[in-house]
Amino acid sequence: MFSLEQILLSSIVAAIASAAALIAADRQSRSERASLLILSIALGLATLVYRSAANTPALNDDPMPFISPNDVLAPVFAYVTLVVLDGVFPAVRANPRRRALLAIVSLIVNVVTI
Repeated sequence: MFSLEQILLSSIVAAIASAAALIAADRQSRSERASLLILSIALGLATLVYRSAANTPALNDDPMPFISPNDVLAPVFAYVTLVVLDGVFPAVRANPRRRALLAIVSLIVNVVTI
C-alpha cells in the first residue's frame, strides 16, 4: 500500500513529465500550448485517480521484478481517460500520437516513482 503523499508525488511527476514530452514532441504555437497543458493535467489526474482507487496489495505486488499490475494498468486507464477527454472536448486535440506518447510517459512514471 502506498501513502497518499507517494501517489500525489507520482501524479505531479506524471503531469510535469507529460508536459515536457508533449512540448518536446510537438513544438506548436502558443495557442496549442493550452491543449498540451490540459492533456498534462488530465494525465496527472488520471494517475491520481487510478493509483488511489487501485491501491491494494494484490495490484501493488511485483510478480516480475520492478513491475506491478498497477504499473501496467495505469497507462491503460490514462489512455482511456484521454480518449474520453478527446470525445467530450475535441478542441483539446488528444490525437492518437499524443495519447500513445502519454501512455508511455505514464508507464515510465508509474514504474519509476512508485
